[in-house]
Amino acid sequence: MLVQMNSVVKAFTYEGRMKDLEAIKLTAKRTRGGLISELKFCHPGECDFGEHHEEAVLINKGSYTHEDGYDHHGTRITDSFGGHSDTTVVLLPPVNFTIKVTGLAQVLLRWEPNPDQEQRNVKLGYRVKINAPQEEDYETRNTESKRVTILHKGFSASVQTIPWSDPSPAASSWVSADLKAPPGSPGTSIVNLTCITNTAANNYTHLRPYQVSLHCTWLVGKDAPEDTQYFLYYRYGSWTEECQEYGKDTLKRNIACWFPRTFINSKGRDSLAVHVNGSSQHAVIKPFDQLFALHAIDRVNPPVNITVEIEGTSLSIQWEKPVSAFPVHCFDYEVKIYNTRKGYFQTEKMTANAFISVIDDISKYSIQVRAAVRSVCRAMGPWSEWSQPIYVGYWVGLQEIPRQ
Repeated sequence: MLVQMNSVVKAFTYEGRMKDLEAIKLTAKRTRGGLISELKFCHPGECDFGEHHEEAVLINKGSYTHEDGYDHHGTRITDSFGGHSDTTVVLLPPVNFTIKVTGLAQVLLRWEPNPDQEQRNVKLGYRVKINAPQEEDYETRNTESKRVTILHKGFSASVQTIPWSDPSPAASSWVSADLKAPPGSPGTSIVNLTCITNTAANNYTHLRPYQVSLHCTWLVGKDAPEDTQYFLYYRYGSWTEECQEYGKDTLKRNIACWFPRTFINSKGRDSLAVHVNGSSQHAVIKPFDQLFALHAIDRVNPPVNITVEIEGTSLSIQWEKPVSAFPVHCFDYEVKIYNTRKGYFQTEKMTANAFISVIDDISKYSIQVRAAVRSVCRAMGPWSEWSQPIYVGYWVGLQEIPRQ
């Protein structure tokens, strides 16, 4: 006697005469994914499903089942796995998990759902765990994931199948893949890599009114041979460029790089990836990667067109925003007023581009202003350099200092 089940097993119904069955057993056939696909009523030893079956509890004489899965005595019919007849899905790990380098400091993780996985109305997702170079884990419903990361130390990741919205069933086992660290002799890669960006007005096109330069410096590896030569590349978004203007040490080894124009967007939020490799006739030079957040390395320009006026004891200062792709409302300012006679500094922070202060009429003053991009427009970075000082006031009432 065979009962075929639908894909979501909630209950079964036996339409025969239960009183005719003596001490029968319910036997369930399971698929490779752990799902019940068939149920049989039979006497012990008479059911044969091959290797994929488990015996379930006895159904006592005179019992019958409703579609809710209970018999008339209120006994829940369970299988030998400890679950109910609506057995949860067993999640299988993804297959064909690969890691591919798609750019400087950039990899693509890709996998496929297990072809033996039975859905049964369970929404599937995936948990990805980055094992190296830095631990990270996250969840996604996609079957691929792009990561920006350093690669000179190698890269390792794992992925497993998880239920996306239902806390059950349990997650699958993990599958893993890795990229080996590139070859190179220890101590030959560069050290102390630092980079800064700066924005200048672009007078050549209205489509890009600002251009961003990049300047990087580094030190030679302590065990690098004297004939070592280094080469720098940067990637921002989909753009990759090799340095053409190098600064050199006394052995004519490259230790600095200058890009007067780049494809970097100073308002962008992508990381800047910098890669430096090298060559030598005496050793394999180990490459080096580093990621920079633009807000942390952007050297903001000082405010421009600063004017200072004195009327009696009132000092009025005005300025314009720095040369920058950011609009006017994106800047904080600091004004520094130095009384040279008293040796006293007054520093004020503000968002407006004007400031008025009360001064005495017998002192000489030095005025400077600097700027920083506000956190409402991007993450806070360093302040600009101070503007060139502007001097106003008098030498102890004896000689007036020309206003600049």
